[in-house]
Amino acid sequence: MMTSLLDPRRCSRPVTGWPAPALLLLVLTASSAAGQIRVHPTGVNVNTAGATVVFLSFGGLGDYRADEAAWCGELIEATPDVGQRCDPSTLLGSLPLRHDLSAFNSATGGFTDIMSIPPSVTRRAYQLAQQGQDSRFYYVRRFVGPVGTPDVYVAVTCEVMLVAGFEAEVTMGAMLRGAQASVEEVASGFAGAGVPKAEALRVFLGHGRQEQGTTPGMVTGVLVVLGYVYTAAERALAMRVQGYTALETTETLREDGYSAEEIAAALVQGGYAAAEMAAAVLAVFVGAPVAVASVVAAVATAWMGMGASASVAAAGVAAAAAAAGATVAATGAGLAQAGFTGQQIVAALLDADYEADAVALQANELEVEASTLAEALDEAGYMAQETAALLRYAGYTARQVAAALSAVFTLTASAIAQALDEAGFSMEAVVDALETPLHADAEAFAVVLHTVYSLTASAIAQALNEAGFPVEEVVDALKSLPGVDVREVAGVLRTVYGLTVGAIVQKLNQAGFSQSDIAGTFKDPLQAEVDETAEALKTIGIPVGPSMISLLREAGYTALDIGQVLYEGGITPQVAAQWLLNAGFASSQIGQVLSIVYKKKAADVDTILANL
Repeated sequence: MMTSLLDPRRCSRPVTGWPAPALLLLVLTASSAAGQIRVHPTGVNVNTAGATVVFLSFGGLGDYRADEAAWCGELIEATPDVGQRCDPSTLLGSLPLRHDLSAFNSATGGFTDIMSIPPSVTRRAYQLAQQGQDSRFYYVRRFVGPVGTPDVYVAVTCEVMLVAGFEAEVTMGAMLRGAQASVEEVASGFAGAGVPKAEALRVFLGHGRQEQGTTPGMVTGVLVVLGYVYTAAERALAMRVQGYTALETTETLREDGYSAEEIAAALVQGGYAAAEMAAAVLAVFVGAPVAVASVVAAVATAWMGMGASASVAAAGVAAAAAAAGATVAATGAGLAQAGFTGQQIVAALLDADYEADAVALQANELEVEASTLAEALDEAGYMAQETAALLRYAGYTARQVAAALSAVFTLTASAIAQALDEAGFSMEAVVDALETPLHADAEAFAVVLHTVYSLTASAIAQALNEAGFPVEEVVDALKSLPGVDVREVAGVLRTVYGLTVGAIVQKLNQAGFSQSDIAGTFKDPLQAEVDETAEALKTIGIPVGPSMISLLREAGYTALDIGQVLYEGGITPQVAAQWLLNAGFASSQIGQVLSIVYKKKAADVDTILANL
């Protein structure tokens, strides 16, 4: 036997029977009219299908006679008259004269009031109850005495109670307060009266929560035994209407064997807010011997079913899951099961304040694109360097991270390489990423290798050569680096590429180095013979002549070296002597050229020098 909804000691009399279908029970309790005027009976049944006739017997009237009657929602003191009269602001209706069938009994000195209650009055009382006001209303009869005496008001209290065929959600307290009735007995009466199951459940839940030890499951169990059958959604709706929280409803439904998916859907259909539903279901099921991911998926599916946007639903579910103690892995997997995109999942997990490194790991586990994760991290306020480190921690490759940084943060190749290096990627991985997918040019490569890794010009050229860049692009890239001069470039062309002096001069000239700068490379680092150098100068348009002599002299070649070039170039002794003089060589040096290279006699040498 279930616990009684009300302590029997508070009940005045037993219930002797139950109302027929489509009846609204109005338990009317009389309040004494001032002094000698009394009223009887204290309880009647009222038919809601039409006007209801209620017989009220008044005694002790003396010289008083009955006057007007009315129904109202509140009473106020009748001072200076006696008793309580209707508050005009809550008037529900008055007794029409055509329905006033009252009669005075001269033999007994009593008065029989044949009260006819219109359905409109009962309906208005119900509507007030729906709005949260007191479900009771009052019938007040006025009695008028001799001149000079106060009027007397006698009020009868009517309390609305739910039964079959009436769309009420108000109290059945009057019935229970007037009887020593158990839940089973009251439920049996409801079933016999044909009370609709939804109304019966709402009423019993409402009163059950007021009684210690009476759980929603117990109430529902009694009704089920009596033939009422409820879906999870119907139970959730009834519990919400009666003020049960989503958590209480979830616990009740779970005790009855419903799954997380069924409960989530029921809470939504029962009118609970999405956030309440998610928090309740996850709080109950997380930590239980169930697959938490499937619980998250069920909650997410129910939330989406309410018409919420995917981003809002994902964020809400993730926040509820985190609050309930679900791991980032379970939450992410559940959202994935529910069909959310990688971007939505990652954004939701970050919004839920899960640790970023754990979110990154889960993103990789779910095969979320590196750029998608990077975008979410960017929106969450993470810088490029932090993002690179998180992506590497999660297992993404240097290529994937480089592409993500480029797409999301629009960084230069140098900045990306810097981030990759600081994230812990090897130089080989960074170089590979620069080549694919960034497709960095030789200059960008060179800048990275020079500024990030402080490589020498030779090492940079070697890396660029292995990456497949043409020698011309390598020369241009090296030329653009601060602190790298023409000598280093020339040395790279000799050691890395094995070019001849002539080819080196051509590359340097094409790169825009000055002739003077080029000349400075012949001796160091090229260590080229003078004839090789002369031939190289010819390839860039410098014939044997004063310009060549000046460049050879700048390169450190002696007068004899240059004289040999002039002699082999077919320049006459007299012209050669003049060019050498114009280039700044001394007469003694010119004399040696004429004597040794041109094999002139001393007299001829003197003559030539004398004519300069």
